[in-house]
Amino acid sequence: MEVIPIPEDTETKCYKILLIEDDQSLNEPLQYALHQQGYEVRSTTDGREVVRLLDLTEPDLVVTDIIMPDIDMLGPRLIKSTIR
Repeated sequence: MEVIPIPEDTETKCYKILLIEDDQSLNEPLQYALHQQGYEVRSTTDGREVVRLLDLTEPDLVVTDIIMPDIDMLGPRLIKSTIR
């Protein structure tokens, strides 16, 4: 997991995005593009880490790969864990 901080001089609200994508060749450019647009991005390639990161970061938006090899039924479990 890598956190790319947003510059302190940002005048608008810094939205937090959790990016979940097990394919590193997709994860890195997506993370970079979102950061370039001014978002605070946390990303993981490990589906087992998702619930912990949701509690830790309380993201405004989750961008996810629904099918990941290390966790069954990520999509439905993710939806259930974010409803508060």
